[in-house]
Amino acid sequence: MSFWQLVTEKINHGEAVRRNEYRELVRAIGDGDEPSEERVVRVLADAGKTVEACQADVAIYQARIGQRQLLDSLPKLQAEKKQLEATIASEREKFDAARKEYDKAAWPRSQRLTELHASITEADRVRLELQKTCPDAELVKLHADTARKIGKLRDVANRLDSSAKENRGKANGRRSDANCLSRSTPSNILPSGETEERVKLARNEADQHDAAAAASEKELVPLRQQLAELEKQLERIGADMLEP
Repeated sequence: MSFWQLVTEKINHGEAVRRNEYRELVRAIGDGDEPSEERVVRVLADAGKTVEACQADVAIYQARIGQRQLLDSLPKLQAEKKQLEATIASEREKFDAARKEYDKAAWPRSQRLTELHASITEADRVRLELQKTCPDAELVKLHADTARKIGKLRDVANRLDSSAKENRGKANGRRSDANCLSRSTPSNILPSGETEERVKLARNEADQHDAAAAASEKELVPLRQQLAELEKQLERIGADMLEP
């Protein structure tokens, strides 16, 4: 071997050694080791690398570790995927079989429900037709008069109920106002005497609204009883009108 061949071989060997040392340094740092500062400085200098270049190579090495771990887990992931697919397919077969049984049992019942719905609708139409064509004029008049009474009483009941709810709401609002005034009004905003007057006024108004609500609710009691009796009476009259 010639002189220059020996020199070239030694240069190549030295470069290979320096590359290997640099690669081992990158891996050590990437694995969490902390080589000595002297070693880092020497290896970087021998390899002709900067600190920034080394940091970049460490980041690449760590990323490749994560990628390789994912790749190594691929057989396990594929096995789990295959098992889950088989389980889902089995459950789907059970579901499809159960669905067929359900459809087989439910279809005739569903058809019957449709027939019953149509029959009930027709029966309701017939009831109205029989009442409309009732030959007893006095019975027809009594039915109409009773229905009008019920309508009027319902209007009155609805007004009383709305009035009672409205007054209860106003009473609660004024009582809340009184509580807020008594708790949180500073003396530099309102004198204590004026605050007390406003609290008293709010509570008096709350009591008035409560009294008005109670009066409406009291009126509603016999009114609702009367309505219930008239509705029963209307039902009886309607039943009599169904006779041929």
